Amino acid sequence: MTESELMKTEQIQSDEYNSVDYPGYVEPIKTDSFESAVNETAKRNEAHQKTLDKALSAEQAKPYLDGIRNMLSTQKISTTSQNRERIVNRANQLDQTRQSLQRLIDAAAHAKQVTGVA
Repeated sequence: MTESELMKTEQIQSDEYNSVDYPGYVEPIKTDSFESAVNETAKRNEAHQKTLDKALSAEQAKPYLDGIRNMLSTQKISTTSQNRERIVNRANQLDQTRQSLQRLIDAAAHAKQVTGVA
């Protein structure tokens, strides 16, 4: 590789590093005075610190959120079991009612046969 090709490759790599698509890219501060550059840097640092604080608080909240998720899923399972139990109980009640009605129908049919009344 010649020296000019090497320099061109280094320039391309530098351009990629300074590209907006690069994960660590920071927009250069473009101001006319040193004071405004300092103020802009301070604003950026403060925004960055807020972002870090949010990320830290989110990481610290993760165990609590996991606990809440587990509790909700347990409650959901419990509710599902309760619903299943209620459905089974209701089905049993309906079956008992059906059996009682069937006995009444059979009794009525037997009485009809015995008495001969239509």
